[in-house]
Amino acid sequence: MGGGWPGTSSTNVIDLDSSSSPKYKAGPSLRAAKVYVSCVQLPDGSVLELGGGSANKIENASQEVSLLKTPTSTSWTPMNPLPDGEHRLYHSMAFLADDGSVISLSSNPKGQARSDSVLRFEPPYLFKGPRPNLSGVPSEIAYGQTYSIDVSSDVTKVIMMSPASPTHSIDVNQREIPLQYADGKITINATSSLAPRGYYRLFAINSKGAISMAKWTKLK
Repeated sequence: MGGGWPGTSSTNVIDLDSSSSPKYKAGPSLRAAKVYVSCVQLPDGSVLELGGGSANKIENASQEVSLLKTPTSTSWTPMNPLPDGEHRLYHSMAFLADDGSVISLSSNPKGQARSDSVLRFEPPYLFKGPRPNLSGVPSEIAYGQTYSIDVSSDVTKVIMMSPASPTHSIDVNQREIPLQYADGKITINATSSLAPRGYYRLFAINSKGAISMAKWTKLK
């Protein structure tokens, strides 16, 4: 999403299961033309984009923040903008924290003062009522295996997400993997091509769309 110079508002999407030869196609346009835009995948399937600007100067920084509610949404929903005086340009980054909030930090505009502030965004799912409980997650899990976990009775979905690893506003390792869930049990139904071995965070989501705190596990 976004572009090089000049900044653009374009996005592109690809559905790798749509055909034998999938291709990128135009996605919903951003609400502002920008480069160095950060994109964060969220536990409820939505995507948050923020920061960047039309040039690597403070006066060209974009305050705009938006949410793509579902992968098939045709437009971005405006969120609260960056606070006045804040900028997120070159060397900026954003990532998902274990509590479901999004942390944004750093900005290195050319020839101007860097930003050393840390901003915390609270996505809409943090305002959906009490969080569901999630505990009893095993410290290690394996492909194809089923495990019992302790969750609130209203939990409808459990997902597994990769750790954050952003740099220069980009995190190409973002993964959100729905697990098979029923009656307090999860089955690790992902393959190694979609979920490489390593550490992951599990989130439980209830019928109102509220999310639990993350629990860490290692996929072996």
